[in-house]
Amino acid sequence: MEKSTHEESYWWISFASDSKSLGAAVVQAESSGAALQRTIDLGINPGGEAYMIPCNYTQFLSCKMPLDTLFCEERLKELGHKKVSLLTPEENERMDEIAHVVERDQNEEMRKAN
Repeated sequence: MEKSTHEESYWWISFASDSKSLGAAVVQAESSGAALQRTIDLGINPGGEAYMIPCNYTQFLSCKMPLDTLFCEERLKELGHKKVSLLTPEENERMDEIAHVVERDQNEEMRKAN
């Protein structure tokens, strides 16, 4: 994982297994690695693949989510968040340009180390 090339200090992290969403959280950290570690330290990392998107303060506020809290898929839907599978091709392309993906095995290794 590498430090974000952006100056953002917030990270939207969506967790998923092969078959379902495991939830999402927003944390404040200087890099994608530090953000993932923060979810582990807080006990809000459920495992699986982590799809991480850097965001600035304004974008964080638009998420309508408090920091450091894991939200289930149902609650995210209530807040108006879309599943990645429901994004338009253009939205997916924009997300892929800025997202950091941590594979399930790498996430599990970090969780076990703590």
